[in-house]
Amino acid sequence: IVATAAIFATLWLNLKGKLNTKTTLWFLLAEMLLVGGIAFLGGQLMHFGWAVFHLLVITLQAFIFMMLTIVYLSMAHEHH
Repeated sequence: IVATAAIFATLWLNLKGKLNTKTTLWFLLAEMLLVGGIAFLGGQLMHFGWAVFHLLVITLQAFIFMMLTIVYLSMAHEHH
């Protein structure tokens, strides 16, 4: 029972962490754009950097989700 609850808890925390991180980063970006008064060229460079960072985060999230799936499937295979 504890192992099953731990599986659901890790998946829930993983999803919650992804959503909170993305929201926090979007608010940070909006604050930098609105309050900082970034020039056009600086804004374009920051937008490119943000896009690259976002692609890296997506890749990392896919890898973590893939590894969790492999671990959970191997645990289910061991029990049956």
